[in-house]
Amino acid sequence: MCPEALDGLVLDVIPAMMMRRPRVCGSEWADGEMAEVIDRNVVPLMRSSPS
Repeated sequence: MCPEALDGLVLDVIPAMMMRRPRVCGSEWADGEMAEVIDRNVVPLMRSSPS
């Protein structure tokens, strides 16, 4: 992980992604989906350094 990638914007995105589906779509996360979201979206965010 790139330490400077863990900034306020990344920390805001993570809970926003988790809360969107229940609030906007009215459905919960199925088992394993949250791990996939983290692997496909959060991990790449934390590996890249801000421009």
